[in-house]
Amino acid sequence: MPGDDRGVTTEQVIWIAFLAALALTVTGLFGPQILAAARSVTFK
Repeated sequence: MPGDDRGVTTEQVIWIAFLAALALTVTGLFGPQILAAARSVTFK
């Protein structure tokens, strides 16, 4: 990809934003369940 020596391209910004939103969504939806599962594994 010639001319993309600016550091961060628009596509990268979109991907980063998408992945961040996805991570926040997963954490919001499954955070309590993940914590509960981690606790049950830890304290068996």
